[in-house]
Amino acid sequence: MGDISIKAYGNSMHRVLHVGSDTCSVISQLYLKEEDIEAWGVEPYDIEDTGHRCKSLVHKGLVRVVDIKFLLPYRAKSFSLVIVSDALDYLSPKTSTPEPWKTNELEKRGSQKKNME
Repeated sequence: MGDISIKAYGNSMHRVLHVGSDTCSVISQLYLKEEDIEAWGVEPYDIEDTGHRCKSLVHKGLVRVVDIKFLLPYRAKSFSLVIVSDALDYLSPKTSTPEPWKTNELEKRGSQKKNME
């Protein structure tokens, strides 16, 4: 992600915010490869199962673990580039669009309940 971002955005990558899964990895790559980039990250998922490097970035304050359904703790225009990656799954409720088989199952249960009455 870091190499691709650098090639795609070039000089606009002065202060970068990455939001989404794999934030620790992206921020680590940016810091290792580019000295003139100030990179920050927001991780919407729990980091208990992550490695030492990620926990170190969180401890340093470079990566925050926050619920991205709410306002982020940054001022407007704080970053020259914001990259959002794999965050839509986190934002969309899992029950909003039921699979067809679940809908059919619910309809069957409803008709069974009516027959019992």
